Amino acid sequence: MWEKNFASIKRNYPQLAEKLNALVTDNAGSCIEIQQTPSGAPTLKLDGVLVHSARNPLREAAKFAAAALQTGQPAGSGAAADDKSHGSGASAGGDFHDGGGISKGAVAILGFGLGYTAEAVMKAAPACVLIIIEKRPEVFIAALNARDISALFEGGRNIFIIGGDNSGIIAALSVAREVRATLRNHSLIKLDEEWYSGVEQNIALWRTKDEVNAATLRRFGRRWIRNLAGNLSAIRDLPGISFLSGKFDFPVLLIAAGPSLDEIRHCAVELSERCLIIAVDTALRFLRLTGVKADFVVSADPQYWNLRHLDNLERAADCLVADPSVQSAALRLHEQIFLTSSVFPLGKFIEDAVGRKGALGAGGSVATSAFDFACLLRNAANTPIYIAGLDLSFTGFRTHYKGALFEEQNLVVQHRFLPAETTEFTAMHAASPYFAQSMDGNKVLTDKRLSLYARWFENRFKNYPETPVFSLSGAGLSISGLQTATLDALLSLPCCRKEINRRKEAVFSEISAEWNSENAAVRVEKFNAARKELLDGLEEIYEAARTAYHAAGQAIKDISKTEKAADQFKAANKVLESSRIKEIVSFLLSRENQETTGSVRESLTISSRIYKNIMESVEFNVGALRRNAWK
Repeated sequence: MWEKNFASIKRNYPQLAEKLNALVTDNAGSCIEIQQTPSGAPTLKLDGVLVHSARNPLREAAKFAAAALQTGQPAGSGAAADDKSHGSGASAGGDFHDGGGISKGAVAILGFGLGYTAEAVMKAAPACVLIIIEKRPEVFIAALNARDISALFEGGRNIFIIGGDNSGIIAALSVAREVRATLRNHSLIKLDEEWYSGVEQNIALWRTKDEVNAATLRRFGRRWIRNLAGNLSAIRDLPGISFLSGKFDFPVLLIAAGPSLDEIRHCAVELSERCLIIAVDTALRFLRLTGVKADFVVSADPQYWNLRHLDNLERAADCLVADPSVQSAALRLHEQIFLTSSVFPLGKFIEDAVGRKGALGAGGSVATSAFDFACLLRNAANTPIYIAGLDLSFTGFRTHYKGALFEEQNLVVQHRFLPAETTEFTAMHAASPYFAQSMDGNKVLTDKRLSLYARWFENRFKNYPETPVFSLSGAGLSISGLQTATLDALLSLPCCRKEINRRKEAVFSEISAEWNSENAAVRVEKFNAARKELLDGLEEIYEAARTAYHAAGQAIKDISKTEKAADQFKAANKVLESSRIKEIVSFLLSRENQETTGSVRESLTISSRIYKNIMESVEFNVGALRRNAWK
């Protein structure tokens, strides 16, 4: 059994195979008993606790999986009617091993045991990806010895989190995206309750992210489109951050905008003499107040008020690194600008024609993008990154450093019935605040949103295991992988500002020469061709949706015209499915529930609403493009 299972793992999950090789002779101290059942299938006892049915674990798992998948809700099994078992249950993981080939939708298996539940889910929902989480590697090894479960590894499409800490689930969720159900083995969860509880918390945080993303799309979706439409020529004309990859080998100081940033105010100039300075846009005001000029400032927010952080940009930074969806005016504020790759369909479409800019990880905060950018710049993996102001908490019951634009705005607009303190209190209590451990071992106020950003940083730190990452304050939220460093340690580094400035000048000059070479004319041709394809495609989709919309309306009035309407629907859907710009149109479509009771007229009404939404999305995109002259 072991040889067959391990051969499959080795083919599809080489990293997991290496880990198992190291653990196979390790006795972790668990008391594992494999027992035969009347059904002929083995069951498992762990530390005296029965993990699966004592009579028929296969049947138990099949019933459990079917019930859980039918509801699609987080589930945990109890004993089957004719079994004296402890049911299937929960688990969470540490090391993340992804074989690729992820399809939409995932099922989390918390507590692997001998693998019965995972097999049952795979049979019941073959299109789903399994996220298999087992706290104890020795249990997973016992399963490999006891049963032929090689089918779980074939194709490398499932995700295994075996042992380690419980943050691996975040990396798994970032790949699988949507968790359709969570199945828990209560017997295994009770044995390691604290560990599995951490997994559940991470899953809950991830679902909070999905809710936040949906709310953000509803609020800013049209703003993103308007900004991108105004910046498409910038995507054509400005180089991407990929040109900067590996160009610098200096220690990096990343300036975030948290309250602890005030701790370096007195020595900010001295620190800038010793490090390459990368700042988030919300921290530029701090740099102007302290007389420090950033080497790079990172901006990603599409809102107007975020543009105001970039006022007097030339005085505060040598180079702007911007997402293409920022306010168009931001891209006219500085001579030296590099763009990141767009995460939105409209931007991706143009980039596919003129060349990708270089992606940064998105974690909800501009600080997450700035950290990714800092890692991209370095040409040596062990170059240290120091971070100031990364609190991810309300340190000292404040939201930002003293003098931040947010704070100044509150003071300007306050009045008797809305003092600045009320606005700040609301900001601190809007996302379920709670107290958590700080890096120095004390308690600090944070919330679910900030905790989600912390999980993102933890996973990014794991992706750069050779990179020392230090916080210059111990007052912020404790983040795994982030160490603390004293200001004295950083101030003891040799001064290298002259070398940094010389290197920047040489790099910018080299990139400018390459970017403005004869390839520029080719880029313009490709851009013009993409523009024509985009406008023609939008027109084609609009006409197809309009025809289908009118057909649906006629069929609603006269049910005998339903068959004709169905033909129009098929024709419209064919146009949509074959179009290269369908993602651009679908980006703004409402995600409302389209379930129907089954009546023909109700189905026609839903179809009519869908095609109308498509028409409105096309109209908005075309209007945004025409309002911004493409040069």
